Amino acid sequence: MDWKSKCCALMGLVAWLLPAAAAPATAADVVASDGRSGLTLDEIKQELLATPREIRAALMADKAKLGRYLGSVLVDRRVAADARRAGLDEAPEVKARIARESRTQLVRYYLDSQLARSARQAPDLDALARERYEAGKDGYRYPEAIRSAHILFRVDPEDARFNEADARAKAEKVLAELHNGGDFAALAKEHSADLGSKKNGGELPGWTDKGSLVPPYEKAAYALKPGEISGPVRSRFGYHLIKLIDYRPAGVRPYDEVKDQVVKKLRQDFSAEQRNELISSYQGSREVVLEDSVMQSLR
Repeated sequence: MDWKSKCCALMGLVAWLLPAAAAPATAADVVASDGRSGLTLDEIKQELLATPREIRAALMADKAKLGRYLGSVLVDRRVAADARRAGLDEAPEVKARIARESRTQLVRYYLDSQLARSARQAPDLDALARERYEAGKDGYRYPEAIRSAHILFRVDPEDARFNEADARAKAEKVLAELHNGGDFAALAKEHSADLGSKKNGGELPGWTDKGSLVPPYEKAAYALKPGEISGPVRSRFGYHLIKLIDYRPAGVRPYDEVKDQVVKKLRQDFSAEQRNELISSYQGSREVVLEDSVMQSLR
Protein backbone atom coordinates (compact mmCIF):
# COMPACT_ATOMS: atom_id res chain seq x y z
CA MET A 1 0.00 0.00 0.00
CA ASP A 2 1.42 3.43 -0.95
CA TRP A 3 1.62 6.36 1.50
CA LYS A 4 -1.49 8.03 0.15
CA SER A 5 -3.58 4.92 0.64
CA LYS A 6 -2.23 4.53 4.19
CA CYS A 7 -3.22 8.13 5.04
CA CYS A 8 -6.75 7.56 3.74
CA ALA A 9 -7.03 4.35 5.74
CA LEU A 10 -5.96 6.03 8.99
CA MET A 11 -8.21 9.07 8.47
CA GLY A 12 -11.23 6.86 7.96
CA LEU A 13 -10.58 4.53 10.91
CA VAL A 14 -13.30 5.98 13.13
CA ALA A 15 -15.81 5.89 10.31
CA TRP A 16 -14.86 2.28 9.58
CA LEU A 17 -15.99 1.28 13.04
CA LEU A 18 -19.52 2.38 12.13
CA PRO A 19 -21.72 -0.33 10.66
CA ALA A 20 -22.31 -0.14 6.93
CA ALA A 21 -25.86 0.81 6.03
CA ALA A 22 -27.93 -2.20 5.06
CA ALA A 23 -30.02 -0.12 2.66
CA PRO A 24 -30.40 3.60 1.93
CA ALA A 25 -33.04 5.29 4.02
CA THR A 26 -36.07 6.67 2.23
CA ALA A 27 -36.84 10.37 2.45
CA ALA A 28 -39.78 9.60 4.72
CA ASP A 29 -37.52 7.78 7.21
CA VAL A 30 -34.90 10.55 7.51
CA VAL A 31 -35.29 12.76 10.60
CA ALA A 32 -31.93 14.60 10.44
CA SER A 33 -30.16 15.79 7.30
CA ASP A 34 -27.28 18.10 6.36
CA GLY A 35 -28.56 18.58 2.82
CA ARG A 36 -26.45 15.83 1.29
CA SER A 37 -27.49 12.76 3.27
CA GLY A 38 -29.50 11.95 6.36
CA LEU A 39 -30.07 9.72 9.35
CA THR A 40 -33.12 7.82 10.53
CA LEU A 41 -34.27 7.80 14.13
CA ASP A 42 -32.88 4.29 14.61
CA GLU A 43 -29.51 5.34 13.17
CA ILE A 44 -29.32 8.30 15.55
CA LYS A 45 -30.11 6.02 18.48
CA GLN A 46 -27.29 3.69 17.39
CA GLU A 47 -24.85 6.60 17.14
CA LEU A 48 -25.76 7.78 20.64
CA LEU A 49 -25.46 4.26 22.00
CA ALA A 50 -21.88 4.16 20.71
CA THR A 51 -20.87 7.30 22.63
CA PRO A 52 -19.71 7.35 26.29
CA ARG A 53 -22.55 8.02 28.73
CA GLU A 54 -21.32 11.44 29.84
CA ILE A 55 -20.98 12.62 26.23
CA ARG A 56 -24.37 11.13 25.37
CA ALA A 57 -25.96 13.03 28.26
CA ALA A 58 -24.35 16.30 27.12
CA LEU A 59 -25.58 15.78 23.56
CA MET A 60 -29.11 14.98 24.68
CA ALA A 61 -29.17 18.13 26.81
CA ASP A 62 -28.25 20.44 23.92
CA LYS A 63 -30.14 20.18 20.61
CA ALA A 64 -27.66 22.39 18.74
CA LYS A 65 -24.69 20.36 20.00
CA LEU A 66 -26.41 17.12 18.98
CA GLY A 67 -27.04 18.58 15.54
CA ARG A 68 -23.35 19.45 15.10
CA TYR A 69 -22.36 15.97 16.27
CA LEU A 70 -24.71 14.30 13.78
CA GLY A 71 -23.32 16.54 11.05
CA SER A 72 -19.85 15.16 11.77
CA VAL A 73 -21.29 11.62 11.70
CA LEU A 74 -22.70 12.22 8.21
CA VAL A 75 -19.31 13.48 7.03
CA ASP A 76 -17.64 10.37 8.47
CA ARG A 77 -20.16 8.14 6.73
CA ARG A 78 -19.58 9.75 3.35
CA VAL A 79 -15.81 9.43 3.78
CA ALA A 80 -16.25 5.79 4.78
CA ALA A 81 -18.45 5.10 1.76
CA ASP A 82 -15.81 6.47 -0.62
CA ALA A 83 -13.11 4.50 1.20
CA ARG A 84 -15.10 1.29 0.80
CA ARG A 85 -15.64 2.00 -2.88
CA ALA A 86 -11.87 2.41 -3.17
CA GLY A 87 -11.43 -1.02 -1.63
CA LEU A 88 -9.63 0.20 1.48
CA ASP A 89 -11.72 -2.04 3.70
CA GLU A 90 -9.50 -4.86 2.45
CA ALA A 91 -6.24 -3.08 3.39
CA PRO A 92 -4.39 -5.31 5.92
CA GLU A 93 -3.38 -2.38 8.14
CA VAL A 94 -6.95 -1.07 8.33
CA LYS A 95 -8.40 -4.52 9.04
CA ALA A 96 -5.83 -5.08 11.78
CA ARG A 97 -6.61 -1.74 13.44
CA ILE A 98 -10.35 -2.32 13.31
CA ALA A 99 -9.89 -5.77 14.85
CA ARG A 100 -7.72 -4.34 17.62
CA GLU A 101 -10.18 -1.52 18.34
CA SER A 102 -13.05 -4.00 18.42
CA ARG A 103 -11.13 -6.12 20.93
CA THR A 104 -10.25 -3.08 23.02
CA GLN A 105 -13.87 -1.96 23.26
CA LEU A 106 -15.06 -5.47 24.12
CA VAL A 107 -12.44 -5.85 26.86
CA ARG A 108 -13.24 -2.43 28.31
CA TYR A 109 -16.97 -3.06 28.35
CA TYR A 110 -16.54 -6.49 29.94
CA LEU A 111 -14.17 -5.24 32.65
CA ASP A 112 -16.42 -2.28 33.42
CA SER A 113 -19.48 -4.54 33.73
CA GLN A 114 -17.64 -6.94 36.03
CA LEU A 115 -16.34 -4.09 38.19
CA ALA A 116 -19.82 -2.56 38.39
CA ARG A 117 -21.06 -5.88 39.75
CA SER A 118 -18.21 -5.93 42.30
CA ALA A 119 -19.00 -2.36 43.34
CA ARG A 120 -22.50 -3.43 44.35
CA GLN A 121 -20.89 -5.93 46.71
CA ALA A 122 -18.49 -3.43 48.27
CA PRO A 123 -18.19 -3.47 52.08
CA ASP A 124 -19.62 -0.74 54.31
CA LEU A 125 -17.25 2.10 53.45
CA ASP A 126 -18.73 4.58 55.94
CA ALA A 127 -17.39 2.65 58.93
CA LEU A 128 -14.07 2.08 57.21
CA ALA A 129 -13.85 5.77 56.34
CA ARG A 130 -14.02 6.76 60.01
CA GLU A 131 -11.16 4.34 60.78
CA ARG A 132 -9.10 5.70 57.88
CA TYR A 133 -9.70 9.27 59.08
CA GLU A 134 -8.69 8.53 62.67
CA ALA A 135 -5.55 6.71 61.55
CA GLY A 136 -4.46 9.49 59.19
CA LYS A 137 -5.56 12.72 60.84
CA ASP A 138 -2.23 14.37 60.06
CA GLY A 139 -3.23 14.31 56.41
CA TYR A 140 -6.21 16.55 57.17
CA ARG A 141 -4.36 19.29 59.02
CA TYR A 142 -4.53 22.84 57.69
CA PRO A 143 -2.08 25.63 58.51
CA GLU A 144 -2.58 28.96 60.18
CA ALA A 145 -4.03 31.41 57.67
CA ILE A 146 -5.41 34.91 57.21
CA ARG A 147 -7.66 36.87 54.92
CA SER A 148 -6.30 40.32 54.27
CA ALA A 149 -6.51 43.38 52.07
CA HIS A 150 -3.88 45.97 51.23
CA ILE A 151 -3.21 49.22 49.45
CA LEU A 152 0.14 49.16 47.65
CA PHE A 153 2.24 52.21 46.91
CA ARG A 154 4.84 51.07 44.40
CA VAL A 155 8.56 51.70 44.79
CA ASP A 156 10.83 51.10 41.79
CA PRO A 157 14.51 52.14 42.02
CA GLU A 158 14.72 52.10 38.22
CA ASP A 159 11.73 54.40 37.68
CA ALA A 160 11.86 57.91 39.13
CA ARG A 161 8.05 58.12 39.13
CA PHE A 162 7.93 55.51 41.90
CA ASN A 163 10.59 56.74 44.29
CA GLU A 164 10.83 55.84 47.97
CA ALA A 165 9.98 59.25 49.42
CA ASP A 166 6.87 59.82 47.30
CA ALA A 167 5.54 56.33 47.96
CA ARG A 168 6.00 56.72 51.71
CA ALA A 169 4.34 60.15 51.70
CA LYS A 170 1.33 58.84 49.73
CA ALA A 171 0.98 55.92 52.13
CA GLU A 172 1.01 58.26 55.15
CA LYS A 173 -1.58 60.53 53.50
CA VAL A 174 -3.99 57.66 52.77
CA LEU A 175 -3.41 56.24 56.27
CA ALA A 176 -4.52 59.57 57.70
CA GLU A 177 -7.68 59.40 55.59
CA LEU A 178 -8.37 55.92 56.96
CA HIS A 179 -7.92 57.11 60.53
CA ASN A 180 -10.44 59.86 59.77
CA GLY A 181 -13.07 57.33 58.72
CA GLY A 182 -12.10 56.73 55.11
CA ASP A 183 -13.37 53.54 53.45
CA PHE A 184 -10.53 51.06 52.94
CA ALA A 185 -12.04 49.39 49.86
CA ALA A 186 -12.77 52.69 48.15
CA LEU A 187 -9.28 54.04 48.86
CA ALA A 188 -7.72 50.79 47.60
CA LYS A 189 -9.61 51.10 44.33
CA GLU A 190 -8.42 54.68 44.01
CA HIS A 191 -4.77 54.38 45.05
CA SER A 192 -3.47 50.79 45.06
CA ALA A 193 -0.77 49.81 42.56
CA ASP A 194 -1.73 46.15 42.90
CA LEU A 195 -3.97 45.78 39.86
CA GLY A 196 -4.96 42.24 40.83
CA SER A 197 -6.55 43.18 44.15
CA LYS A 198 -7.55 46.84 43.79
CA LYS A 199 -10.75 45.99 41.89
CA ASN A 200 -11.79 43.93 44.94
CA GLY A 201 -11.14 46.75 47.35
CA GLY A 202 -7.58 45.55 47.97
CA GLU A 203 -8.69 42.13 49.23
CA LEU A 204 -6.44 39.19 48.40
CA PRO A 205 -8.39 36.12 47.22
CA GLY A 206 -9.43 33.58 49.86
CA TRP A 207 -7.39 32.35 52.80
CA THR A 208 -3.63 32.79 52.57
CA ASP A 209 -1.65 30.10 54.40
CA LYS A 210 1.13 31.24 56.69
CA GLY A 211 4.46 31.22 54.88
CA SER A 212 3.10 32.14 51.47
CA LEU A 213 3.26 35.94 51.69
CA VAL A 214 6.36 38.14 51.48
CA PRO A 215 7.88 38.20 55.02
CA PRO A 216 7.43 41.91 55.89
CA TYR A 217 3.78 41.82 54.81
CA GLU A 218 3.09 38.57 56.63
CA LYS A 219 4.78 39.66 59.87
CA ALA A 220 2.76 42.87 59.96
CA ALA A 221 -0.52 41.18 59.02
CA TYR A 222 -0.24 38.51 61.73
CA ALA A 223 0.43 41.20 64.33
CA LEU A 224 -2.99 42.75 63.62
CA LYS A 225 -6.41 41.86 64.99
CA PRO A 226 -9.34 41.44 62.57
CA GLY A 227 -10.47 44.87 61.42
CA GLU A 228 -7.18 46.61 62.29
CA ILE A 229 -5.06 48.47 59.73
CA SER A 230 -1.26 48.62 59.80
CA GLY A 231 1.00 51.57 59.27
CA PRO A 232 3.14 51.67 56.10
CA VAL A 233 4.96 48.33 55.69
CA ARG A 234 7.93 48.21 53.32
CA SER A 235 8.42 45.14 51.13
CA ARG A 236 10.30 44.68 47.87
CA PHE A 237 7.16 45.87 46.06
CA GLY A 238 6.83 49.15 47.92
CA TYR A 239 4.74 50.33 50.88
CA HIS A 240 1.60 48.47 51.98
CA LEU A 241 -1.27 49.56 54.18
CA ILE A 242 -2.63 46.22 55.41
CA LYS A 243 -6.07 45.43 56.77
CA LEU A 244 -6.61 42.09 58.51
CA ILE A 245 -10.05 40.75 57.59
CA ASP A 246 -9.99 37.43 59.42
CA TYR A 247 -7.64 34.98 61.13
CA ARG A 248 -7.79 31.18 61.23
CA PRO A 249 -5.61 29.14 63.60
CA ALA A 250 -4.06 25.85 62.47
CA GLY A 251 -6.21 22.78 63.04
CA VAL A 252 -7.57 19.50 61.73
CA ARG A 253 -10.55 19.34 59.41
CA PRO A 254 -13.43 17.56 61.21
CA TYR A 255 -14.55 14.14 59.97
CA ASP A 256 -17.96 15.34 58.78
CA GLU A 257 -16.22 17.86 56.52
CA VAL A 258 -13.97 15.28 54.84
CA LYS A 259 -16.19 12.18 55.02
CA ASP A 260 -17.24 12.31 51.35
CA GLN A 261 -13.62 12.75 50.30
CA VAL A 262 -12.47 9.77 52.39
CA VAL A 263 -15.30 7.52 51.18
CA LYS A 264 -14.57 8.47 47.57
CA LYS A 265 -10.90 7.55 48.00
CA LEU A 266 -11.83 4.22 49.60
CA ARG A 267 -14.21 3.48 46.74
CA GLN A 268 -11.46 4.26 44.22
CA ASP A 269 -9.01 2.03 46.10
CA PHE A 270 -11.54 -0.80 46.25
CA SER A 271 -12.25 -0.47 42.52
CA ALA A 272 -8.53 -0.45 41.66
CA GLU A 273 -7.95 -3.54 43.80
CA GLN A 274 -10.87 -5.35 42.15
CA ARG A 275 -9.60 -4.39 38.69
CA ASN A 276 -6.10 -5.65 39.48
CA GLU A 277 -7.48 -8.93 40.80
CA LEU A 278 -9.70 -9.37 37.75
CA ILE A 279 -6.88 -8.69 35.28
CA SER A 280 -4.51 -10.91 37.27
CA SER A 281 -6.92 -13.81 36.84
CA TYR A 282 -6.20 -13.64 33.09
CA GLN A 283 -2.42 -13.36 33.41
CA GLY A 284 -0.27 -16.11 31.92
CA SER A 285 1.89 -18.45 34.01
CA ARG A 286 5.19 -17.16 32.61
CA GLU A 287 6.75 -14.28 30.70
CA VAL A 288 6.52 -14.26 26.92
CA VAL A 289 9.96 -14.86 25.38
CA LEU A 290 10.50 -14.68 21.61
CA GLU A 291 13.11 -16.64 19.73
CA ASP A 292 15.50 -14.71 17.50
CA SER A 293 14.11 -16.53 14.48
CA VAL A 294 10.65 -15.16 15.27
CA MET A 295 12.00 -11.63 15.54
CA GLN A 296 13.69 -12.04 12.16
CA SER A 297 10.41 -13.15 10.62
CA LEU A 298 8.63 -10.10 11.98
CA ARG A 299 11.03 -7.64 10.39
